Amino acid sequence: MRLTTFAASGAELTQFRGGGSRNHPNDLATTPAMNRFEMQGPGVFRLAAKHFPSFLADFLEEARTPPDAVDLIVPHQASGHGIYGVAARTKMPEEKLFVNLPERGNCIGASLPLALCEAWEAGRLQRGQTVLLAGTGAGLTLGAGLLTF
Repeated sequence: MRLTTFAASGAELTQFRGGGSRNHPNDLATTPAMNRFEMQGPGVFRLAAKHFPSFLADFLEEARTPPDAVDLIVPHQASGHGIYGVAARTKMPEEKLFVNLPERGNCIGASLPLALCEAWEAGRLQRGQTVLLAGTGAGLTLGAGLLTF
C-alpha cells in the first residue's frame, strides 16, 4: 500500500477554520461556521487529476504489477467525474472499474470496503483476481493498495 500527501499545495482547499487553541469552540469569537468542514471541490479535483496518474504509475511500478495485470479497479466513490476522469487520464479500462456511486453516493471512508463487498456480491470479483483499491482524501492525500482476492 502507498500513500502520498500533497497537503502543502492544497491545504487551503479543504479545511476546518475552527478548533485548536486559536479558534476554540468555547470562544465566543468562534462562529458555528468555523467548525464546519469547507472544501473547494473543483480545486481538489484539479489537484488530484494533476497528480494521480503519475502516483498510480509509480505505485504499480513499485508493486511490480503492470496495469494489464489488474483484474478489477475499485476506486473511492467520491464523484463520477473524478472516477471516470482519472480512469481516462491513467488509461485504465472503464470495464475494469466497479462503480456503485449512483446507488450509494459518496460513503466517504466506507466507500472502498462497501464497493469491494458489492463487487463480490455482483459477481465482478472472483477468487485469485488482482484488485486495485485507489482513492483520494481531503487535503490532498492519494492512496492505493493491491490485493489478491
